[in-house]
Amino acid sequence: MPKYFWSHAAAWTCHIPNRCRTLSVKEITPQEAWSKIKPSIDHLRVWGCLAHTHVPKQGRSKFDERSTLCIFIGIYSNTKAYRLFDVKGEKLVISRDVVFEEDKHWEWETGHKQQIENELEWNDTSAEAEVTEQPFEDDKPDFDDQFGNNEENSNDSISNGGNSAGSSNSNGGTTESTSSTEHNTISSNKDSPIQRRTHRAPRWMEDYITGEGLSSDEVNMVQDMGEEDPFVYEEAAKHEKWRTAMNNEMESIKKNKTWTLTTLLKGSKIIGVKWIYKTKRDEAGNVIKWKARLVAKGYSQKHGIDFNEVFAPVAGLDTIRMIIGLAAQKGWKLFQLDVKSAFLQGELDEEVFVAQSQGYTVKGKEDQVYKLHKALYGLKQAPRAWYNRIENHFVKENFKKCNSEQTLFTKRSKEGKIIIVSVYVDDLIYTGDDEKLIEEFKMSMLRDST
Repeated sequence: MPKYFWSHAAAWTCHIPNRCRTLSVKEITPQEAWSKIKPSIDHLRVWGCLAHTHVPKQGRSKFDERSTLCIFIGIYSNTKAYRLFDVKGEKLVISRDVVFEEDKHWEWETGHKQQIENELEWNDTSAEAEVTEQPFEDDKPDFDDQFGNNEENSNDSISNGGNSAGSSNSNGGTTESTSSTEHNTISSNKDSPIQRRTHRAPRWMEDYITGEGLSSDEVNMVQDMGEEDPFVYEEAAKHEKWRTAMNNEMESIKKNKTWTLTTLLKGSKIIGVKWIYKTKRDEAGNVIKWKARLVAKGYSQKHGIDFNEVFAPVAGLDTIRMIIGLAAQKGWKLFQLDVKSAFLQGELDEEVFVAQSQGYTVKGKEDQVYKLHKALYGLKQAPRAWYNRIENHFVKENFKKCNSEQTLFTKRSKEGKIIIVSVYVDDLIYTGDDEKLIEEFKMSMLRDST
């Protein structure tokens, strides 16, 4: 079991004895002695068992699975729901709609760890249980930790592959040194899975960033990550750092004149809002900031009523590479600009009403709603509204848009100097050969974003 889950296991270990009779407390449980309320045990499940949580219609298409495979790791007392770990998405899930398989457990050694390591491998691993990988003799010393040496256990794992969803199985039969013995082993098992050769990256590429998953240090950092982000407002409100983050978000919305408190028009629809919390970290895992974002529940919007156009172009990787390569070739400085609360800058053409947020309801006006003048994160049309806003800014500043790349803008001075800007959602990357043009662009963005 990864260290990340130890705290959840310890919490569950304390949860159960508190609801059982002990010698120190007669006739009642410790929980009842403390709270004066008889606790329920209907929610108790086998810790670490497999669970299937329901995926609501708003979060899936017709062809998506209606449930997600998870691991039961505890309960979430604030909302009386179960705390689960999504083995495919590798994230925590809080849900009440859960079906448990208490007789089945996740194989920690070959499951969770293997999923992360698979991202580091250079082979094309088949997702089907009947196809397995077996290293050849020249590769075996480097892969002893990933393949077992017990042929019988390996075959059992393959036959039971459908019962242990998410775990990776490998045929770890012992490979003999002579070709004749190896031939006899293969021919005697005609029904055995197809064997493939495992390929590794050459040693000369070890010093290069390949993009093939995470490094071992990063894997350990992810597994050992400490405090988890809150899921609901009630939990976040208990901590000063999250209250400060929410205050900053509300101040940003107010400063940007995003909405106006008003009475809901007859026949109009209210869109709900919720808080999303995220701890931002640097490459070493150190906390940079605690971010709270107020988002609209855009999944409840209907096309033609709450929004019209939603498409917003995003810079392609070829465009980004071209700008970086050009800057390197010409010796130009390369800059990156992150527009704070970018989606809050986009102006809306539709009439949209959202509910007041938890913790920030105006006293005496609890029945009123906010009419949006600008977009909120989560709205279907938010990316489109932001792109229209930034495009209008470039046009006003005499930039020219590339005909074949809608996110690429250029501007030339009278002397023939140039500045090149590319838009990637709310991030801008730009370069050029004129410091004056670059400084003017920075100042114009600062004026237009405040």
